[in-house]
Amino acid sequence: MARFERLKLPTHGVMPGVGFHASDLRTTSGGPCVVLFGGARKGMSNDLWQFEASGDGWMQVPAADACPGPRAQATLTTIPSGDDEKELLLFAGYGTNVAELNELWHLTMPDDLLSGEGAAWRLIEQSGNVPPSRYGHTATAIGDKMAVIGGQDGKRQFNDVWLLSMCEPWSWAEIQCSGAVPAPRTRHTATCVLGDHILVFGGFSRKDRYLKDMHLLSISGQRASWKPLDFSSAEPIPARAQHAAAASGDGQHVFIFGGYNGSGAKNLQDMWVVSLSGEKVGQVKCSAPPEPRSRHSMHNLGEKLHVFGGYDGSKVHPGDVFVADVDDPAGLLRSLNDGDGDGDGNGDGDGDGDGDGDGGDEAQGGDGDGGQQTGDE
Repeated sequence: MARFERLKLPTHGVMPGVGFHASDLRTTSGGPCVVLFGGARKGMSNDLWQFEASGDGWMQVPAADACPGPRAQATLTTIPSGDDEKELLLFAGYGTNVAELNELWHLTMPDDLLSGEGAAWRLIEQSGNVPPSRYGHTATAIGDKMAVIGGQDGKRQFNDVWLLSMCEPWSWAEIQCSGAVPAPRTRHTATCVLGDHILVFGGFSRKDRYLKDMHLLSISGQRASWKPLDFSSAEPIPARAQHAAAASGDGQHVFIFGGYNGSGAKNLQDMWVVSLSGEKVGQVKCSAPPEPRSRHSMHNLGEKLHVFGGYDGSKVHPGDVFVADVDDPAGLLRSLNDGDGDGDGNGDGDGDGDGDGDGGDEAQGGDGDGGQQTGDE
């Protein structure tokens, strides 16, 4: 069983609620932190925040100069650099009064947030074959490359794979993939596993709607191959989009939490664990899980899952942070095999306008969905 707890944040360390934000984990000399940008609050935002698990909670980070405009459904990816990671990349998204974007911004975090020093943003001049504008995609660091998968614009959904060299001259290349290429999708998850692979799960397809398929992408140089994963001997993870995923510290397991399943306007609060080495999957019974939600993010800080933000069907959740200890994912799977994984954990959500159809409100970062503003069609 995984036991969730709501962190008691200091008064100065609380962030307003947000969904459809961009976030990533970065390593600092003081321990792991989460950097979060933009998203939907009351309208779209371009605020930058950092969460410190040491106890300080959230701290808003001002911009030293020009910064990206408000946007949602963008991606934020840390450039790996050892024990003190200061640089991140913000790519694409859905911008206020702009629609879909393909901008690439470089972010340098300040050394000392308490000094009042601002974050340094720089709009990058990209080279190579630049990806089309999009939102609802994923961007995953694999070594010194960033892999962008899928997403959509106002007319198309994508199943393409692009690699960016995360250094000068910031060159892109579209990767032609072998194997069984997944269907186009948006609002899926793509998690780095096994060192140099990416696990893609779920998402929304205009053709097939909510997806529950799982695929493993192997990248070697400028080549890549797809492999569908079939856990037919286990209970499948129910279809969903707008969920969150995070890998275990050893890269052998992936946790999946929450999301939206399109069935009866239902946000979810269930958690699943996938074992790549043992090719197993199971639902984790949770004690006091976060309220049903979608559009949130989840990161693993020191073998503790942290759930941030999200949407309850009518509004964003408050800026609470939920934590669960997952230092033994293999043990969790063993306990499931012993029968300790009952219950669907789905919750009811509140279903207010949480459907998915064209022609809705674009203001929250989508091409319309009749209330949830996700553009899931």
